[in-house]
Amino acid sequence: MFGNWNRSELLPGRFSANGTDVTLLPIKDDFVLWTLSNIPGILGKLDYVSELRENDRYLHWGLTRIYGEEATQRALGEVHRELFLQVLRTPLPQLVKDVACSAAGKQVEPRDFLESLVRNSKSLVPPEVGGGSVAHFNSIVVALLLLLARP
Repeated sequence: MFGNWNRSELLPGRFSANGTDVTLLPIKDDFVLWTLSNIPGILGKLDYVSELRENDRYLHWGLTRIYGEEATQRALGEVHRELFLQVLRTPLPQLVKDVACSAAGKQVEPRDFLESLVRNSKSLVPPEVGGGSVAHFNSIVVALLLLLARP
């Protein structure tokens, strides 16, 4: 779902020279297209979105300025939940590869990336888990740590 966007197909309009005649993308599409598509890996995207949360609010100046506070909170909460559920549905062998990809995007070693996920595991879980399980998520992170520890 995330990262498979074709930008030319999604752009319904452009800003004109004088700032009128503007067609905006829906907020979620805007965020996925222009922000998340630049972050490698499912876990990297989940980590990024979780870093936007502070005191149970998502902080994204650009989205808030364009779409408003309420729409930003709703859209980022939805994206956060979808990424969380996507991690839960992804087979472990694929997540092992994803760790390497996500870590490279942050320019850290895979083990260091996973350890940062463990330290920040509470923030990685969205406020609304959408039927997902925190215990399941934690078991995935532990399994990934154990798999990466193998010689």
